[in-house]
Formats: sequence, structure tokens, C-alpha cells
Amino acid sequence: MEGPTSRLLRADPAKMAYRELPPGNWSSLYVLYQSHCLATNQEIAGRSTFYDCTLQWRKCMKFRKKSQHSTCLVCDRLKSEMRHATSFMEHAKFANRLLGHLAQTWKCREKYWEARSNSRAKADQLTLITDGYGYDKSKPCLPRWPHGRPPKGGAFDKCPRTGMQLSAVIAHGWGCAIYLAPEHVSCGGSYTWETLFHTMSLCWKQSVKEGRAYPRSLLGQVLIHCFELMKMNIILGLLIYITFD
Repeated sequence: MEGPTSRLLRADPAKMAYRELPPGNWSSLYVLYQSHCLATNQEIAGRSTFYDCTLQWRKCMKFRKKSQHSTCLVCDRLKSEMRHATSFMEHAKFANRLLGHLAQTWKCREKYWEARSNSRAKADQLTLITDGYGYDKSKPCLPRWPHGRPPKGGAFDKCPRTGMQLSAVIAHGWGCAIYLAPEHVSCGGSYTWETLFHTMSLCWKQSVKEGRAYPRSLLGQVLIHCFELMKMNIILGLLIYITFD
């Protein structure tokens, strides 16, 4: 008998799917490994041994750049207040606020991770994430220019480029629905809600086909640029009523 971990150790990392790690480096990952070993009462390997083991996995794992994700405005403002504090007590006050904000952020992410796990296990909860390029119409245009910049020259300025609305809704444990629409279609709140409800309908059809009960609770994660278009004060209340009715 062998488990999935033993089979994974025999796999060639060069042939495995490429994965990105959170922003950081191998030194910080070693500190995290030490914390895990101390928490589970396991023997800690030396730094050189740890780095030798990571050499083969660097073919399929790479640390993500910080610039690929926007900075939290609250964290940035509190850190700025800490840098410009004129006294120790003022610095301690903003540091305490920053720790409280990070604690609340962690609790929020912990709830999302729990909901995502429940959705993947089909444990009476459906977790949806919606995002798309329908709100940034320059990226899905064809042909695409290198680095997103059109070549210099008047001929390229007059070249008609085909555009479209591209968005996706991920239903954890159920699938991913990709939506395409012509470029003249509005991508406002109605379009976003239509994709969400259509994905929920697909999940319901899949549950009927599999003979399994449809989840009774819903958790949706909508990115901020989508969220602003959804007229949350009115339509979000309607969605909550539909979900819990």
C-alpha cells in the first residue's frame, strides 16, 4: 500500500504542472518549514539539505511577483502613518491598528478557505468567484501587440481590432464557466449578475444529473471592479433574499 505522497516523490518535477508560490523567497520558505516542524514535533533538516531538496522542485515552482497583485489600501495607509509618526505612542497606535487589520483579513480569508473546501467536498455549500476582462476591453482584442503597446506607425492606428467581452465564474468543486460576448454588449451589473445566475443554474443541473442535493448556502467572491457595477445596495439584498428564502 502506498499513499499519494509517496507517488508524488517519485514524479519528475520537470514534467509536472507549473505552479506559482506567494511572493517571497526560499529563505522565508525555510523559516516556514521550521515553524511547521516545531508545531508538529518533527525533526528539522539543515538549511543546506532543505536547499538541495528545493533544486529539483524549482523546475515547476516559482515565486510570484508582488507587482501582480494590488496593494491593500488600508495596509499602505497604516504603514505610511507608522513611518511618519512623531512619537513612540503614535507609532504604537498605528502598529496596533495594522495588527488588528491583518487579523481581520486573516479571519476573512480563513472563512473563504473553509467555504472553498466545503464547496469542493459538496458539503451543502456553493462558493463562486467571478472575474473577467469584460471590464478591461483592451486585453481581449485581436491581434494582440507585444507588451500591450501598438507598434509605431500610422498604418497600425487605423487597423481594426476585433474585441469581445471575456469573463469567467469559478464554482469550486463544480467547474468553471467562461462567457464570451460581443464588444458592444454592456458589461455592467446586469451582465455580471446574469453570469452568476447562469453558473448557479449549471451547478443545479449538474447536481440533478449526479443525484445529489443542491447546496443550500452560497458564498460569492466578486472583485472590487465588478462589485462597484453591481448596485450592491439594491441587487445584493435581492440576492440574499433569493439565497435564504
